[in-house]
Amino acid sequence: MQGASQAWPAVTGLGAWTGLGPDVAALWSGLSMAKSALSPALGLGDAPHEPSLPIAQVAQLGPTEPYRALRLAEQAAQEALHDAGWDEARRKDPGALLVLSTTKAEIAVAQDILRRLRPSEDLQRSLLFSLAPHLAKALAWRGPVLTVSVACASGLAALEVARQHIARGAASRALVVGVDTVSDFVYRGFESLRALDPGGARPFDAQRGGLSLGEGAVAVTLEPDRPGHAQLLGYGASNDAHHITGPARDGRGLKQALNEALKGGAGQVAFAIAHGTGTVYNDAMEGQAYGAVLDRVPLTAIKGGVGHLMGAAGLANVIVAICGLKAQACPPISRLSTPDPDIDLDLVQGKLREVQGRVALVSASGFAGVNAALCLGARPPARPKRRPESLQGAWVRGWSDVPAERAAQEAVIGVKTARRLDDLCLLGLGAAQAALEHAELTAEDFAQGPHGLVLGTALGCLESDYSFYSGALQTEGPPSNPRVFAYTLSNIVLGELAIRHGFRGENLVVSAGRVSGLAALCEAAGRIESGAWSTALVLMVDAVGPAARALAKALPRALRPRASAVVLQADPERARAHVRARLIAQAMGEQGGPRRAGREPEDPLGAAGWDELLDAFGHRTKEGLRATCGSGYAVHLDVRPS
Repeated sequence: MQGASQAWPAVTGLGAWTGLGPDVAALWSGLSMAKSALSPALGLGDAPHEPSLPIAQVAQLGPTEPYRALRLAEQAAQEALHDAGWDEARRKDPGALLVLSTTKAEIAVAQDILRRLRPSEDLQRSLLFSLAPHLAKALAWRGPVLTVSVACASGLAALEVARQHIARGAASRALVVGVDTVSDFVYRGFESLRALDPGGARPFDAQRGGLSLGEGAVAVTLEPDRPGHAQLLGYGASNDAHHITGPARDGRGLKQALNEALKGGAGQVAFAIAHGTGTVYNDAMEGQAYGAVLDRVPLTAIKGGVGHLMGAAGLANVIVAICGLKAQACPPISRLSTPDPDIDLDLVQGKLREVQGRVALVSASGFAGVNAALCLGARPPARPKRRPESLQGAWVRGWSDVPAERAAQEAVIGVKTARRLDDLCLLGLGAAQAALEHAELTAEDFAQGPHGLVLGTALGCLESDYSFYSGALQTEGPPSNPRVFAYTLSNIVLGELAIRHGFRGENLVVSAGRVSGLAALCEAAGRIESGAWSTALVLMVDAVGPAARALAKALPRALRPRASAVVLQADPERARAHVRARLIAQAMGEQGGPRRAGREPEDPLGAAGWDELLDAFGHRTKEGLRATCGSGYAVHLDVRPS
């Protein structure tokens, strides 16, 4: 039987570097006094288009500082590790998991390269998976490493990934770091959507006009069987299945996530921290969701103080919630002047408010309809039971491996639908449809119970990044193309899938270099093993276009695109195989793909080991599989026939 503290570990260390200052104390102090870091931009490096709207930048780092995301992440991580009292043994524990949450990682260093398409190591450094191994190296990390990217819900999703690994005994402890920076790329993107408030973000204000970008890094450590600042109590995630860039107006997806999170935190909720972007529709949606779930609980939001931290936003809410629980106080909403009368919530305004209760509720939402919510506090959760050995892992119902060519998938999806999709989405939708057909499941059958969608990708949306930014630089200033910008987040493919089929379950994107696909399989199988999902659809997609071909010039082998999917289920009925997967430690610098004779003529990108996996599913091999990559990622698989 697992102990409750192992299934729901404690947060033992906190770290932060935001526009309000270089540590957690500065963050809490600034928000407590309703301060705001929003100010005229300091510039965005060498960008030709200087921003004109307020941004919450980290003033201590100059706009031309190289690898700003790494600098921010390392400092926040070091503060959290010090706060948790991790000695050298804990830091070098091969069972300690490092999870990075981000939306665009080091995209700032790739801007000129994406435009000019010249081979450079910087382009490799900007890939979604690349930042985490560099952070691991800076921290002398010895355990497994993983990158999670689910738009602006990434931070809470990463925290749940870490918790799941600890709960099933796949990690002894974890460090979760969220980071994003304000780059010319990101600024132009939100500007193209007309999502920025010229006067600065004013969450839940009657005169609100949009969000304000912010940058920073936040970090937390998770440990079982050890007292900490607070304990994780419950988690919920969903997809609106409604729209790529706009929330469902009735808040149905967020309601679903909030209710699921609250199942673990029964009792008096002291206060809640909303996503609170300051956009008209997001804040109204949250008013609907929180109003339906909570009864006049004090509610705040922090983006008027630190801006929208994107991939770090959810984790920042967690840190502020923990500080508030310890102080028994809820910070006010910075820059809130006139609360919107149509939002019937107990908004905290003007000054710090005393609260009573041992539980806080936080949430985050993002593009492609994603929602996540977390309940945390001091009350131990119910003691869970370990699933029997026979129920560990997941059953394989079906799979696909489709031609990674646009023309081939247009024939499957339809030319009209395909015309508006980028290659990543088109290939992903084609692979998903083929896998469901192979599994002999309709979309309705797949989504009958708790379900999830997971994407593994090494290149992510590199091609849409190139398309958007090169197009933006052809003009002297705005407008850039908002339609293309919407597809510069890797989780959009899962949003398109959710909208197309009505899938309302959790979405997750993981990137782990050459074993991204196997890492995605690992996460999905783990969710089924834990009982969180009954079915899962795992996508392994990498699209190769002009930007990837430019990257390939700096690599020893040509790049091999991939579009494949696997359907997993908890029930052995009509299953074709059984799989257990685990993310494992790998020494930094270890090279190679799956350990087999010969040399592949093409680089498999994120699909290393995938051919062997499908062979095992088809009972062509019964051996366990191990695939590694030279950037610090490794996965171990055990596959057997059903």
